[in-house]
Amino acid sequence: MTDQSETVDTADKIGIKALFGQLASDTGDFARAELAVLKAQAGERAAYAIPGFIMLSVGIALAFGAIVALLIGIGVWLSFITGPVSALLIVTLGALSVSALLFKLGANRLSNVFKPRDEL
Repeated sequence: MTDQSETVDTADKIGIKALFGQLASDTGDFARAELAVLKAQAGERAAYAIPGFIMLSVGIALAFGAIVALLIGIGVWLSFITGPVSALLIVTLGALSVSALLFKLGANRLSNVFKPRDEL
C-alpha cells in the first residue's frame, strides 16, 4: 500500500512540475504576444502623432516669427518718435522685462511642484 501512495505522490509531483513549467512557458508566450500588440499600437499611434507634432512645431516657429516681427514693428514705430537707438533700447529692455517676469513666474510655479502638499 505504501508503494502505491508513493507512486501517486511522485506522479503528482511530476505533474505539478510539468504544470509549473507549462505555466511559465505560457506566461512568457503571453507576455511576448502582449508586447507585440503594444508595439503595434504604439506604431499606429506614432503614425497619427507625427503629423501633429510637425504641425505644432511649425505653429510654434510661426508664433516666434510673429513675435519677432511685432518687436521689429514696435522698434520701427518708436524710432520715428524717439530715434533708432532709443527705440532699440526701449524694445530690448521691454522684451527682456517681460521675459524675466515670465521666467520668474514659471520658476515659482515649477518650484511649487516639488513642495509637499501641505506647504502650498
